[in-house]
Amino acid sequence: MTVYGSQILQRSQTQHGKPYRFGAEVQIGLTWFFQAKAWDCLTADTIVHTARGPVRIDEVEVGDAVWSWDEANLRPHKIERVEERPASPVFRLRTRSRSIRATADHRLLVLRRDRGNIPVNWRAEWVPMRDIERGDVVVTLDSHPAPDQEMRLPNGVVVNDDVAWLLGVFLGDGNLRRGGFDICVFGDQRERVADVLERVVGVRGTPTDKNGLIVNSVEWAAVVAEVGFPVGTTASTKRVPSIIPRLGASGQRAFLAGYAFADGHLDGRGHQTYSSCSRALVAEVRALHIGLGDNVSNLTEMKRTKPIVINGVTVKNAQPLWSFAWYPDSRRVNSELLDTYGARRALPDRAFSAQPVLAVTPDGTEATWDIEVEGSHNFAANGLIVHNCSELTEGTHGSFGVYLPDGSSAQADHVKRISIAEAKRIPGALLGHPPKGSKPGHVVHSVGDGKHTSEAMGRAYGVRQGNIDGRGFTWAGLVPGVTYGSEAPKPVPTPPAGSHAALQQAIFFAKQFQIGKPGVELNADAIRFVQAGINNWADNFAKWTGSPNPVDIAVNGIWDDPTRFCVAVIQNVIKVSELGTVGPATWEALYPTRP
Repeated sequence: MTVYGSQILQRSQTQHGKPYRFGAEVQIGLTWFFQAKAWDCLTADTIVHTARGPVRIDEVEVGDAVWSWDEANLRPHKIERVEERPASPVFRLRTRSRSIRATADHRLLVLRRDRGNIPVNWRAEWVPMRDIERGDVVVTLDSHPAPDQEMRLPNGVVVNDDVAWLLGVFLGDGNLRRGGFDICVFGDQRERVADVLERVVGVRGTPTDKNGLIVNSVEWAAVVAEVGFPVGTTASTKRVPSIIPRLGASGQRAFLAGYAFADGHLDGRGHQTYSSCSRALVAEVRALHIGLGDNVSNLTEMKRTKPIVINGVTVKNAQPLWSFAWYPDSRRVNSELLDTYGARRALPDRAFSAQPVLAVTPDGTEATWDIEVEGSHNFAANGLIVHNCSELTEGTHGSFGVYLPDGSSAQADHVKRISIAEAKRIPGALLGHPPKGSKPGHVVHSVGDGKHTSEAMGRAYGVRQGNIDGRGFTWAGLVPGVTYGSEAPKPVPTPPAGSHAALQQAIFFAKQFQIGKPGVELNADAIRFVQAGINNWADNFAKWTGSPNPVDIAVNGIWDDPTRFCVAVIQNVIKVSELGTVGPATWEALYPTRP
């Protein structure tokens, strides 16, 4: 298929006024088609490295600062959007000490080398998960700055190393009750904890044979609860207190030492192992170690195969045990790759490192999440560097099957250079400038009229028409695989009534309504699409499961009880939570935007 520059431009122009993100619907004139590109997302249990500490991707918030790769330097950038995506097939990528689960199209930062050059030249590229193979080298986060804020407990006590250590001990062996708390330690351990308690709380606690140390204090019970250990906290719901990642390196290490003292295991080689039935807790503790620059293993899951008996009582429904190891003072697993083979030259910032991939394997289907990061459009997650969404220029070319790398610098190197004066008169030609200080680079499409551009200007302005002159563009070029000319793009005719294209257009506009959300108009046409989609979904579900289909609701455009009930049932099956409203994930289930 011949792809013309005017077609590329037209696809860009039809996005005017809309915030652009990769994987979204694209309009050609009045005909809407849905890109075959799958969502590029991560599973909900992914840990994002933020300025406020390690946070699960389904718990991050707009405005959080995340650690990002910014032209080979580690810098914080703010999150602009957080979005749950439909259930998709996911894959697991694994190195010796890093692992992540993502959809096939999600891109990771990979080091490639130019073979035959002496010395070897390495370059960083964004590569989709599906194209990464065993032996490829991925960029990893090796450490990041600790905030080193002065934190205080709710009663005003400064969180020094003693307090941080005690919180770590409580995380492992503490129990809050009404009017006080217990720390289940005995022997020499009890004496050490009592010494620290006396310095922090002012009492040594009462030693008992059953509960260890008992502290009766309504004030300190309230403090412990507010810090992050409320009454009713169980082993499976424990998490790292939010104040810990905001401490300096010394405070964080004191907390980790306290947790290891209470709930860790040190083997004969000096390796520290942490274990818990709370996957989120162990993942957060591991992320703290990564931020401090420590060498850690991957998380492992041990499923219970034998009964667990505690004091003669058998534990029912015992949960899996999650664990990882920290290797103090051990040789980095990637030192040979970095130093002997020269990969360090591509990673001048010591916050980054690199590891070879051991495997990329299918890992089921589940709901996924994506975040959009301002400026850098990438973030550190599970100790790896991952992308979020593509630029407009990359997406418009990619939807035609034309490769264009991500990032302004990479695009400048990829195109066939022409003068800016020539690009002004060629529809679809690219113009750009490199990053300037803390501001990212920018690439736009030329309209071909000598004056204007079509470009993405972020979430605030969406895609719009701009001016060429006075913008500081320093390069222009033509993308290999595209045919360019001076002809203006011709409008695409309106699809005939009743055609498939007309149906797709109508579905798209219906999907702009979040049916059932308070304050949102109950659009009758959109509700009819919901009802027709429910009947079609139920037919397909019956075929997949071999069960009879009892669903046949009326397509009447009324948001009635049968419609709401069926929406809730479908949401339960596909495991999305949109509170009974027809939001993006439910629309995706009823009318998939990809094969």
